[in-house]
Amino acid sequence: MKLTTKMILVGAFLFPIIVYLFFLFELLSLPTGRGLEKSDWLSFIGSYSSAFVALGAIIFGVMQYRAGIDYRDEQRRKEKTYRPLYDELMGMQNSILVKTPFPVIIDFERQRHSSYPCYDIWRAIELDNRRFDIPADLGVRLDKLRLKIGEYLAIRESDNAKAEIKKILDETLAENAQPSCNFMGIEAHLLNLVLPDNDADICDSGIIRGSDNTDKNVKEKINATIYRKCNEVQSIRNIRKKYQEYLDAQESAIDLLGKLIKSTRGRF
Repeated sequence: MKLTTKMILVGAFLFPIIVYLFFLFELLSLPTGRGLEKSDWLSFIGSYSSAFVALGAIIFGVMQYRAGIDYRDEQRRKEKTYRPLYDELMGMQNSILVKTPFPVIIDFERQRHSSYPCYDIWRAIELDNRRFDIPADLGVRLDKLRLKIGEYLAIRESDNAKAEIKKILDETLAENAQPSCNFMGIEAHLLNLVLPDNDADICDSGIIRGSDNTDKNVKEKINATIYRKCNEVQSIRNIRKKYQEYLDAQESAIDLLGKLIKSTRGRF
């Protein structure tokens, strides 16, 4: 059984009292006429009762003071774990993933790509003693976040959505009497454009030869058609779903970290 600070303090306070009561019980059980009379023993113990109480109070006070220092040190150490991790996850959620949604790279090593999420602080905490300061409920949420990151990357890197979007591109260009586009990597480029569903101008990305001379209405029609058809493709919907699950898991970890930081600060 693990001894808590509270248990130690209570034990330190009760120990002198228990010793005092033990001697008192033994003296009361002595028969009269053997050595000192009971009244003499009681007088002796009574004269030192204040000393027993004072000793207990001193021990209790010293241990309480020491426990308070240890507790504050523990809270500060925990905040040094929670705060960097909180800042890193918040940076991903509200900055990196806003500027570059649906990333194709998510790192857990030292950041090599400033525009991609990189959880190097999280990784560092896992590799040093700070991992012991991660409570179980936070550990569960971080494990879920890592799982959702893996699921998102697996479906993001699959070729199903790229094949579907290339088919949509070829059909749409043919329907509008435009030559096919065979630029290398055009599928990945278009996928990056349509996943956020923010109506980016697809025609200006080079899919139409001589797009400067193409009628504006034709380009708008091509743009709208590609977005509409892509939004109906299940593989693209699946990527968006897994990405949202990743964001939700990260938001859940951020929420708990914020509460943990507030609780440690409130106890200093």
